[in-house]
Amino acid sequence: KFANKYLAWLKQKKIEVDKGRFSVQTYKLYETYNRLHYKPLHDLDVRDIKLRHLQELVNNLNGLSDKYTKNLMDCLKTFFKWLNRWENINMPIMPDVEVVTTEPQRAITYEEQIEVIKNFPEEHQEIMLFYRETGLRVGEVCAVEIRDLDLTTGKVLIQRTYSGYDLVEKTKGK
Repeated sequence: KFANKYLAWLKQKKIEVDKGRFSVQTYKLYETYNRLHYKPLHDLDVRDIKLRHLQELVNNLNGLSDKYTKNLMDCLKTFFKWLNRWENINMPIMPDVEVVTTEPQRAITYEEQIEVIKNFPEEHQEIMLFYRETGLRVGEVCAVEIRDLDLTTGKVLIQRTYSGYDLVEKTKGK
């Protein structure tokens, strides 16, 4: 059954989380997807799951964004790839989920960004300017420590980040 195999996969992912080889936040998302969205698949034999089952699942995900739906399908694709490697189960054809941006996005100008930062409390403005100038991820900026800065060369060593509320002591590329 899908429910049993998915839980076995989550168990393997948990081992990888505990060894620091997989993101805690991604693991939590995979649990959430199973609990909230994959119930229609739970009683199916994984060998019998076809495109029609997955397309029906997508069709019934009312009110969810295209991006979230794509993430749900990407998770299933990863699960079925693992299942194929572990038990030689044929991977079903996955439904096409296209993420459509309805209106063009534009970045605000440098001057507008600086004006917005000036509206932050004064004690937070410097870190916001640092964040704006470096282009780091939010979790990376929050995890920067004084020892990571080399003021003589103007370099910063990014060696930790936050994943959810957990400090992770490794770089994005491990």
